[in-house]
Amino acid sequence: MPLDTKAGFRPTETINGQAIPTTLIIIHSTGVFVHNVVWCGCPGTKHQQHVQLLKAGLFPASTTQPQTAFTFKVLDHFLIDALECKTSASSFFEKIHRMTNNSFPDTVPVRSYKYSCQHLN
Repeated sequence: MPLDTKAGFRPTETINGQAIPTTLIIIHSTGVFVHNVVWCGCPGTKHQQHVQLLKAGLFPASTTQPQTAFTFKVLDHFLIDALECKTSASSFFEKIHRMTNNSFPDTVPVRSYKYSCQHLN
């Protein structure tokens, strides 16, 4: 299970005696948060980071080297907004940006979907 390195846990994954923290962006109903995590490197595990996130109650944005994860609470909130209020994913994410930093939403560490897909057009 991934551990927050600021919580004082001893890292289990090391290279040459050095811990390997990964920056993980967690999107929750109350905002977007950046945490440094150390993935479990216990003997006998397959080191599947996406499975570790699921066991920790987070839904990974990718199954290969996830850098972003969503809490199940934010996914539930999006489902209700989408069904009842017809809120689009981009509008919901802009709301989360505003909740994270209302004064400067552009400083939130995750770009909005519409901006990250502009290169596809």
